[in-house]
Amino acid sequence: MPDQPALPVVDPQKALNLIFALDQIRDSSPDPGSMLTAIVTLVGDEFKAGLCLLALVHRDTGELELKAVSDRANLLKKIGTLAMQKLAEEMVRQDGIQFREGDKALAKAGMKKSHMAIVPIVMADRSRLGVM
Repeated sequence: MPDQPALPVVDPQKALNLIFALDQIRDSSPDPGSMLTAIVTLVGDEFKAGLCLLALVHRDTGELELKAVSDRANLLKKIGTLAMQKLAEEMVRQDGIQFREGDKALAKAGMKKSHMAIVPIVMADRSRLGVM
């Protein structure tokens, strides 16, 4: 396994502010779709991400479904929805948070310099809910 880039130092107050903002979104969103979109937008903005997405595993089919996207840099069009779906399907199977630089799939889309943080959403019983 390649070396992981060093984790950034996290400001505790900034982390608490983000948790509070996520809690506010959960409490004030009128429906699940708007809640997920607001969460992805907040996280994308907080980390200054060109692209942030959330995909969840469908309860009945087990298929991974893209639920929310924040595409500040218009990258999804460049990468392609199918390539991003394939990448998300690979990432949901990962154990723990992954940091990647120069991903092959993104390089094929012309993005020579890329950085990704992949966060699988996993329950305590190890069932996979999705990926951000």
